[in-house]
Amino acid sequence: MKSSGKRYIYAGIFASILFVICFIILDFEMMLSLGLMAVAYVGGILFFKDKDVIRYDAKMITDFSFEASKLLNYNLHLKNEEVKSCITRICEISDELINLLVNRADKVTEIYHFFDYYLDVALDLAAKLEKIENLQIVPERERDMQAKIPIYFKTILQQFEKQLDRVHKNQNLDMAEELKYVEALLPKIDKKDGQ
Repeated sequence: MKSSGKRYIYAGIFASILFVICFIILDFEMMLSLGLMAVAYVGGILFFKDKDVIRYDAKMITDFSFEASKLLNYNLHLKNEEVKSCITRICEISDELINLLVNRADKVTEIYHFFDYYLDVALDLAAKLEKIENLQIVPERERDMQAKIPIYFKTILQQFEKQLDRVHKNQNLDMAEELKYVEALLPKIDKKDGQ
């Protein structure tokens, strides 16, 4: 994932300012000021983690496509039709989101984080379900998990649908703004053509 290191810069600035305040203005000892600066830097990295901007990365897109195809591959082995249906739809939405990323640079960070979490969870659940379905004797705990996995997949599918809807709604808003701009230019173009 290609990202700018803004959080490290912001954390460094914050830690430096704290050092100046502690050492020069408040006259703390050097070691205490450096210790506080180190703590402030680490805290700043965690605090400013949302400031990193992830850029479009073809390798990441390939990795997400691969993960989605691995998930879809579980449909060949799983017996639960409800889960298989959810997996199919999740993979369709993943493909759609990946295709939208090319034109939606503003959504790259959000979608990358979304895929990092939800595709991994879906893959783990599919692997667990496959393992449980292949057991000769299913213990009570695994039976409970087997009953819950379809519910988890429905939840994951709902999140994929919400993410796709958010991207489409935002895209429609962008298109409406573009249309307003184009419509504002049309009278000017007509006047030029008429003269």
